Amino acid sequence: MPTFEEGFSAAETAADAVLACLSEAAGVARQLRKASQEGNIAAIRRHGDRLSVLTGRMGQEINNAASAWPFTADEERAYLEKDYTRELSEVAQE
Repeated sequence: MPTFEEGFSAAETAADAVLACLSEAAGVARQLRKASQEGNIAAIRRHGDRLSVLTGRMGQEINNAASAWPFTADEERAYLEKDYTRELSEVAQE
């Protein structure tokens, strides 16, 4: 069973991946807007295609983030009652 720290790290990493994907999508959307303002049909198609690809990736990253926390409520309770107390004692002894 992972530690809470490992769970926090996994959730943070998954959130960072969503943010990176969102940032990339925002950049492509800005490029699409610029291409539209310029009347650049080829760029409009290219950026639209890139956004479609990002949609699939975004869905996967969001699903990964939503399931990144590795504990159920019962496992959290058990961890806090047993493992976390043990970890605190070990750190205190050091």
